[in-house]
Amino acid sequence: MRRLAALSWLLVACTPASPRVEPEAMPAESPAPAAMPVAPVIAPAPTVVAAPTTAPAPTPVVASRRPAAELHIAYPRADLGWTVDIIDLDAAIMEAAIAAADGIDDGDDAPDLLAADSPAIPRGWKAGDTWSLVTRDGVLRRSVRGFMVSGGASESHFEVVLGGAKTPATLPVLAIRGRDVPETLRFTKPPKRDAALLGDDPVAAVRAAIVAAVDAEGRPLFERAAIGTRHLAVYDGRFPDGRTQVVVLDAPLRRTDPEAELSRASALLMRRDDGTLEFVTRAGVDGTIALRAILDVDGDGLEEVFYEDAYYEGSYEAVLQWRDGEPKTRLLAGDGA
Repeated sequence: MRRLAALSWLLVACTPASPRVEPEAMPAESPAPAAMPVAPVIAPAPTVVAAPTTAPAPTPVVASRRPAAELHIAYPRADLGWTVDIIDLDAAIMEAAIAAADGIDDGDDAPDLLAADSPAIPRGWKAGDTWSLVTRDGVLRRSVRGFMVSGGASESHFEVVLGGAKTPATLPVLAIRGRDVPETLRFTKPPKRDAALLGDDPVAAVRAAIVAAVDAEGRPLFERAAIGTRHLAVYDGRFPDGRTQVVVLDAPLRRTDPEAELSRASALLMRRDDGTLEFVTRAGVDGTIALRAILDVDGDGLEEVFYEDAYYEGSYEAVLQWRDGEPKTRLLAGDGA
């Protein structure tokens, strides 16, 4: 709050009169010395300092708080370039849009874009909008070329086709609608920590934490898995309530197991500063979890965890966010049989 205080000060100097003292005898005056010529004093000219001409620093972009629904994944496609894949829009609207799009052909090389008034396009979204792509090397801005819909093996897909040059990239990146994304964001993860951080017996600690948390059907997978320290990846991060690291397990079954060719024991956990391990989630369909990135997307001081959940017939991209201090996961994109 700005406050303005107006203060008036009246300064009155009152000096009491001193009593007059008469000297007993006044000394004789000595003749005054001859006056010496005094050279005139010339004040130096004021120094003028030019004001700096540097331009004001640009206003930094500050990320807004973003719910999970505003985070998406963009894939590099050889035919279209960057394309955002969204799998959790209204199912009924998506099915109707897919049915309406069947048979559309805009040309040999043109994508089958939806009409501008298609009900499948979220309200307020349109061609020409700007999207920000958070990559491993920096933030890219791309304009929307149009929208597409398609049916997959298990999911219906709404796709945002972005314009611009094709990209040689092969890995997906984070996609956010709008420009309010700091240039400093990177879709990367920190260096691995030594698994010894998990205790004297890291494998036993991780196995015990998972077996205690999963249901009876899932326990045998983690009990039989041939887990070694090489199958553990530990990364630092800024997480709530004393959580200091994310731990990813990805281990094969023993070679004598008949399911060893298809199934893996893979899970994501959090380590707290007191050394305890917290189970968060396991891979679907006994697949594998691979960490993509750890970064603070919304600028709240807490970092989100992005990971791939893949198996032999498909893969999904997912995010772990925080709600009231607790971890919440959401599938962002992908498909599976």
